[in-house]
Amino acid sequence: MKKQIAIALLGLMGSVAANAAVPANLHVVPGSLFVNWQAQAASSVKPGDRIEVRGFNGDVIASAQADASGRQVISLPRSAQGNLTVTVGDESSDLQVPYTLGQGRQG
Repeated sequence: MKKQIAIALLGLMGSVAANAAVPANLHVVPGSLFVNWQAQAASSVKPGDRIEVRGFNGDVIASAQADASGRQVISLPRSAQGNLTVTVGDESSDLQVPYTLGQGRQG
């Protein structure tokens, strides 16, 4: 039993190390991705790197030049829902778009 737990923990540690997180606080709402870059982003994001946002099927739904400082807003298709992957260089983070009902029109 202890051996199985140790193997499972090593597997989890390996998967975390293989997929580093984007050096930013990410917040997504329908239609927009807000990227608040952290201080270490300046050293890890190379000039020319792009932010790519991929849908659940792996297709690129948005792409923009990575600023690596301050706050950046990236427009997403209003239809983007569910799980998304944000990639900058070799680093990626997964997040989920909240589902919306209707088109926001009343009456």
